[in-house]
Amino acid sequence: MSRNSKKNKKKSIDKYEKENWVKLEENLKKRFEEIDNLNEALEPYKEQEKISRVLNQKENLQISLINQGAIYNNFGHLEEALKLLKEAEIICRKTNNEDNLSISLTNQAKILYNLDHIEEAMKLLYETEKISRKIKNFTRLQSCLAFQARIYTEYGQFEEAMELHIEEEKLCRKLKNKDCLQRSLGYQALILRYWGQVEEALELLKSQEKICRKLNNKDSLQFSLGNQAVILNGLNQLEEAMKLFKSQEKICRELNNKHCLQTSLSNQANILFLQDQLDEAMKLQKENEKIARELNDKDYLQNSLGGQGIILKKMGNTKEAIKLLEIQEKICREINSEVKLATSLFNRGIIVFEKNREEGLSLMKEALEISKENEFEELIGIISKHIDEIS
Repeated sequence: MSRNSKKNKKKSIDKYEKENWVKLEENLKKRFEEIDNLNEALEPYKEQEKISRVLNQKENLQISLINQGAIYNNFGHLEEALKLLKEAEIICRKTNNEDNLSISLTNQAKILYNLDHIEEAMKLLYETEKISRKIKNFTRLQSCLAFQARIYTEYGQFEEAMELHIEEEKLCRKLKNKDCLQRSLGYQALILRYWGQVEEALELLKSQEKICRKLNNKDSLQFSLGNQAVILNGLNQLEEAMKLFKSQEKICRELNNKHCLQTSLSNQANILFLQDQLDEAMKLQKENEKIARELNDKDYLQNSLGGQGIILKKMGNTKEAIKLLEIQEKICREINSEVKLATSLFNRGIIVFEKNREEGLSLMKEALEISKENEFEELIGIISKHIDEIS
């Protein structure tokens, strides 16, 4: 075989392997859904790694390591995933493959974020953003900006988050990526609501809703409806809010999304409570309790028990109300939910105060102390005012 024929053969192998990898990458998510065995999921990629090392195919090796890292991550083996992605990163830097490098960095950032190594994650995302701008990969840039913005939002840096979301929105429109666009609008709306710009927030959420209906994206649709309802509830437009919460509930049941169903039912119960429809409110809180126990979700469980306690108080059944609030307190201490703990103690203190002023006041003061320690400004104001009034 001549040198040329060998060279042509090598080219044909490269071409085949590259095309094969494109196909594998496209089907990776589908494989995750179909395969629940780690070794079975890894098998083709480990084989490809072996071939790539023998043939010194650096690009295929990078992709093999990146895909194995993604699989390990999907199965919850984060350290193994990071190790593979780091090796892929080193090869990408040596071969100056900035496209694959940005993929490796992004995947590492997601894992580091899940491990609560936020600064390290953001450092990698900054570099991914820089590379994406340089190579004009606007799809990856949009995704990178969205991820950074959500981290900024989570840590209360809303101005930085909004700046990135606005640029992300422009990219989504340029790329005609309507699904990412609706998510960006939804996140911007949450920030605007926090800033008190509720009309602007509602406008964005309605735009999000419209896009979601066109895309038949029911999960994002229920979020949009729920967030609109929360704003309307805050504006005391209870009937309109209830209508949207009901629509959200219907979608959540259809999708079997029990976590979001709990939120919707809880919000509906609060409105019914304000409207003195106590039996209906209790029915929803009872369903919430059942779902929380099924999911072993202690946060939602304490929330439901606390809601039931307040309803029972309004019904005049203070004995059962105190019992549920005591259980709520115990769960809140167990899961370290300081804000809910302070609320529970305050609510129980109000009930107990009617029969035992000293014990009731003691509970309220403990609630106030917890609120001050954690700088719960709204709770501090409410509790302090109440204590002043009864003292």
